[in-house]
Amino acid sequence: MPRKLGIVSHVFPPTWSGQSRVLCLLLKDVPPEQYVLLSSCPDYGKCTTAEGYIGSLPGKRIELSPSPADPPPNPGWLRSRYEGLRRRLGWHRAPSEESLRWRTERICEVARQESCRALIGCSGDVLDLPATFRASQALEVPFFAYYFDWYAQQWTHPADRAFALASEGQLLKSAAGVIVPNEALADELAGLYGIQARVIHNPCDTVPEGDLPEPDSAGDGEVRIVYTGAIYEAQLDALCNVARAIELLGKPEIRLHLYTACGASGMGARTVSHPHIAPSKIRTVHQEADILVLPLSFHTRYPAVIRTSAPGKTGEYLAAGRPILVHAPAGSFVSSYFRRHGCGMVVEEDSPRAVADALRQLLADAELRKRISSAARQRARSDFDARRVAAEFLQTVFGEQPAWRQTPARRSQ
Repeated sequence: MPRKLGIVSHVFPPTWSGQSRVLCLLLKDVPPEQYVLLSSCPDYGKCTTAEGYIGSLPGKRIELSPSPADPPPNPGWLRSRYEGLRRRLGWHRAPSEESLRWRTERICEVARQESCRALIGCSGDVLDLPATFRASQALEVPFFAYYFDWYAQQWTHPADRAFALASEGQLLKSAAGVIVPNEALADELAGLYGIQARVIHNPCDTVPEGDLPEPDSAGDGEVRIVYTGAIYEAQLDALCNVARAIELLGKPEIRLHLYTACGASGMGARTVSHPHIAPSKIRTVHQEADILVLPLSFHTRYPAVIRTSAPGKTGEYLAAGRPILVHAPAGSFVSSYFRRHGCGMVVEEDSPRAVADALRQLLADAELRKRISSAARQRARSDFDARRVAAEFLQTVFGEQPAWRQTPARRSQ
């Protein structure tokens, strides 16, 4: 039986989420006999849309049977919006030793059956990382921790956060490798635990060479300011600032277009809501925008997550070759990255008027827009291109010629 890498996550393609999209791009060229997907939240799939939104993977997917003590599935993009309701209705059950033991045993069963010679635990569910770590110890195979967000800080329920904090240090210090999506999170973990995490940026589809021309103006002269993706606590107050800034500009031709599955009511008369659309079509939406907006909230229950967040859409925005307005707190990875590389207009002040001033400057200065757009495409190619990122991922988890793995047919260049 071929040797495999076992990957444990609460969500996999084709379920719609940024984490699904990243995993799809990382694994799409890996022979399916060399990995198995262990889904820890089978009911999460009920929140999916059509397969075309994310794409699928040919590797085997196995659903881990839930423990009676497991908390109900809690999709990340619903977490902030519905957590209060869940608590009031008594749906939230804190993680327990019983549920952790059950999850660990299920991972061990599948890993033995599939001859997994290494395990990756992904953040997103409170049990996945510690359960995968324990399974790797029981099976005596390498364990890799994949942080899409800061595991110990992403939980708003006190019991979840306490559980994650108690688990994080040991599993990170014992891991064969730790993968994070940006340098800010790597620095935080290095300072706390003395580990050296591998930065693997969230990939975007392959970026062609060259810059893109200015988009054609809409027939009515509309100026399109575009945001795509989920809207919840992590983006909401910053996005409201952008909507208010557009009103302050006092120009009816400027509109904020939101492409989201989460609803966007109450954003103002100059906001146009669209349904979520597939990645295959979103590139066109990005490239036809006059300005793309990348917001992160200033007031949340998880400021450490905001500070170390790398939104999955970052690479896609950069690849579009359009001017990007970043509205995020000072010191966050997003604001620091765009300011350092000159690939976006950065507004770190929690102020609609400051956002309005930045929009006014971008719209008035064609040379500035061109310079930012060109820098954005360069960063997409150097840091986020799917071929480069996937090669880094495969080298990290498979190594050069490890004894436990068959050499893949396609090696990184």
